[in-house]
Amino acid sequence: MLLLSRPTPNKLESLRGYILRLSQANSYHTTQYVLELADLWTGRNYDTASKYVFGDSNLSKLAKITNTSKGELEALRYGLDDQKQSSIHGHLISNEHLRLDYPRVCPECLESNNIALAVWDIPALTVCPVHHMSLFDYCPECNTRLRWNRPAVHQCHKCNCDFRSYTSDKLSEKQYRLSRLIHQLCMIDKINHRMIPNVLKNHSLAEVLSLVSSIAFFDYHLLGDQSKDGKFLSLKTAPNYRLHEHYTNAMKHLDNWPHNFYQFMAESRQNRRSQGMKEGISKEVGGIFYFLRANNEKAIYRPLWEAYCNFREVAARKTLDELRLARIHAKNIPVSTAAKELKIRPEQLRKFCERLNIPLETAYKDVKLISREQVADLKDFISKLLTIRQSADIMGISVYQLRAMVRKDVITPLRGPTIDQSRDWYFEPESIEAFHQQIAKYCLYKGAKRTHDMDLKQALEQLSYYQMGLAEIVQAISAGKLRPASESKAITLNALQFSAEEIKALRPELKSNNDYWQPPEIEKYLGCKKDLVYGLLKSGHLPMEKVSLPGRTRPVVACKKSEVKAFNENFYLLRTLSRKTGVVSEKLRKLLEAKKIQPVSGPTVDGGYCHFYKKNKNIDKLLKELGAK
Repeated sequence: MLLLSRPTPNKLESLRGYILRLSQANSYHTTQYVLELADLWTGRNYDTASKYVFGDSNLSKLAKITNTSKGELEALRYGLDDQKQSSIHGHLISNEHLRLDYPRVCPECLESNNIALAVWDIPALTVCPVHHMSLFDYCPECNTRLRWNRPAVHQCHKCNCDFRSYTSDKLSEKQYRLSRLIHQLCMIDKINHRMIPNVLKNHSLAEVLSLVSSIAFFDYHLLGDQSKDGKFLSLKTAPNYRLHEHYTNAMKHLDNWPHNFYQFMAESRQNRRSQGMKEGISKEVGGIFYFLRANNEKAIYRPLWEAYCNFREVAARKTLDELRLARIHAKNIPVSTAAKELKIRPEQLRKFCERLNIPLETAYKDVKLISREQVADLKDFISKLLTIRQSADIMGISVYQLRAMVRKDVITPLRGPTIDQSRDWYFEPESIEAFHQQIAKYCLYKGAKRTHDMDLKQALEQLSYYQMGLAEIVQAISAGKLRPASESKAITLNALQFSAEEIKALRPELKSNNDYWQPPEIEKYLGCKKDLVYGLLKSGHLPMEKVSLPGRTRPVVACKKSEVKAFNENFYLLRTLSRKTGVVSEKLRKLLEAKKIQPVSGPTVDGGYCHFYKKNKNIDKLLKELGAK
C-alpha cells in the first residue's frame, strides 16, 4: 500500500523529520500512522529515541509505502556502530552528541524549506547558523515543549500554532560562532575561522563536539544548576536557552588561550574549596582534571592538558606562599606543628586535649587546629608530668608494681592505656603526693621496731602464694588493716616495715582436706567407677566445687563429704545394684519398671549420665528376692 502523498526525502533532514513531513503531507495528526504502516511502531511513546533512528530496524516497508529507495532512507538514519558512534552527513560522532528526545526548529528555515534539519539534533548547535537566531524548543504561543508527534513540521501539537509567523532577536557573532563552525564542519564547507579559538582549529567535527561539550558540562556544574531532586541535569535534555548559555561560556573559556582557561579552572577550584574539598589542587579542580588526565593522549586535548599542568604548577607555588604567610600570622596552628614544638607525637597531643577538655577546631577534613595560647599552657603542663619510670622511682617501687596498682585502681594516672588507650603512662606530681599522704595517715613512726621487722619484699613473699601483691597491701593500709612503720615522714613504699602478724592476718582462710573428697576418694566410697563420679558431679547431683587446698597451686574439683554420704544413704546406683544382684543393668532396669519402680534420674528420664533410684522398701524387697534366686 502506497501513501497518497509521497514527498521526496531531503538529504539535509533527519529520518524522524522526514516521517513527520510524510504525516503532514498525508494530513495525519501524528506520526503513529506512518510508523505503523512501515512496521516501525514500537508501542511506546514515540517521542523518545527509537530503534529506527539509531538501531538496525528494517526500512524496506517504509521505502515501499513511500516509493523511495532504501538507500535514500538509510542515508537519513544516524545509525549506531559497535563503538556507539552515529553518522550525520557522513561524519562519525559519539551518540551522546545527538539529541533526539526534544526537537528544535528555526522559524525562518521552516519558512524557506519547511523541513527538520538533521543538524538541529546536535545539542551544541543552539543557534541557526544561517539566520543567527536561537532555535525554538518551546511553542511561542502556549509555551509547551515541542514534540515529534505534532501535526506538521511547522505546527505545535497542542495549540496548532504556526512557528513560521514568529521570530526572535539576532545574536552577535560571538554567540553564534560555535553553531556556524559545527554547521560548516557538517557540510564540509570552507571553514570561517573568524573568532574561533585556536584550540578548535584544524580538528574534526567529533573532536570539536567532544571538547566543547565537555567544557560546557563542567561550566554547567560550576554554576550549580540543579534539578529539584538535587541531581545535575543532562545537557541533552536541558532547554535550549540553558544549552546556549553553557556552550557560549565554553567558547569564552577557550578564548584568549590559555588565560581564560586558567581562570575557569581557578573558579572551579574555588567553588569546590567552598564546598569543603581541600585535598590538593587536582581534586580541588575536580572533573576537569580527571577528564583531561583520561584523554591527554588525544590531539585535541593535549593543549588543555599542558595548560592544566602549567596551572597546577603556578597554583601550587601560590598556595604554598599563602600557607606560609597564613601560618606565620595565624592564631591557630595545626596539631602536627604544635606536637613538634612540644616534642611529642600528634596523637599524644590530641589525647592530652581530650583529657583536659581543650577544644580543637577543624580546618579541613581531618586537620585539627589548636590556638597558640593553649600550646604555651600545654608546654608548661607537660613539662611537669611524670613518666611511669619517674613515678615508680619516687614511690620506691618497680614499674611493673606501679602498673599493677594502676590496673587495680589503687592509683589513677592522667593518661595511659586504661584511661584513654594511649601508649604511654603519665602521672601528675599532685596525684603521687596525695598517694603518699594517704599512706602516711596510717604509718607508725615510733616504738614499732620490735613488732615491725618485715620489709616490703618479705611481706610480698608471704602473700605471693595467695595471689596477693603490692596493690592488696596498699588497699589493706587504706582500709586500716595494716599499720606499717616508717622512720621518716617522707614516705616511700620500699622503706616501710610491716608486722608479721598483720601480714598473716591478710591471708585468706584455706579449706581443710578433712571436709572435702576429690573424685578418686568419692569413687572408692561409692564403690563405682570414675566415669560415674564425674557424671554425677557434672549433672549437679553431687555438688561440685573448686577449692584451694594446701599444697595445691591451683583450685581442684571436690565435693563435701557430707553431700557424698547423704547421696549414698538416700540412693542406689543402677550399676551398684547390678553388681550386687548379678543381673545385667538393662535387664535389672526393666525388672524395676515392671514393679513400677522408676529411677530418679538417668538417660531415659532427664538425659542424666546414669540411672539411680531412691532407697525404699520395694527396692529392698526386690533385692532380697533376686538375692535368693
